[in-house]
Amino acid sequence: MAVPFKSRGRKNPRNRNAAERFYPAAAYIDEIDINNIAEDIAQSTALTQAEVIGVLRSFLQTVPHYMLMGYKVRLDSLGIFKIGLKTRAGGRENAEDVSANDIIGIRVLYTPDMMIKQKIANPRFIRIDIRFAPQKEPQSDEADETAEPVTEEAGQ
Repeated sequence: MAVPFKSRGRKNPRNRNAAERFYPAAAYIDEIDINNIAEDIAQSTALTQAEVIGVLRSFLQTVPHYMLMGYKVRLDSLGIFKIGLKTRAGGRENAEDVSANDIIGIRVLYTPDMMIKQKIANPRFIRIDIRFAPQKEPQSDEADETAEPVTEEAGQ
C-alpha cells in the first residue's frame, strides 16, 4: 500500500512577497463511511452488515458519553480518545481563580496505540494529481478515460 500525496504551494508568512514554495501534503481520494467499514467487517465475520452497523452505531454513541463523563476511552490496538479543553488566553494568577468561565470549548484528542504506529511506520508514498482522481460512480453512462490519477511512486 502507498500513501497518496500531492504538491501544495504555501506562501512564507514572514515574507508575503517571497515566491510560493511547494511541499508534499497528504491527498485524500475519498471517504470511507460506516457502511463501507461494516461491509468489510461482515465479510470477515459471521455477522451481517446490518448487525455490524447496529453495533458500530451503538459504539459511536457510547464513546462520546464516556469521554464527556471524564474517562479516557482506550480502544485496544487503536488508541486512546479523550477530551481536551480550549481555554482563554492568559490564564489566571491563582489556581483558586480558575473557573468554568475560562473554558471556551472542547476538542477530541487521539493518541494512537503502538500497534497502529508500527503498522503505519514505514509506508511507501505515491504522488497523485487529485484533480483527476477517480470518482465513486461516473457522472454519465460512459466513463471518462482521462479520469486516471497521475502517479509517481516513492518510498522505502
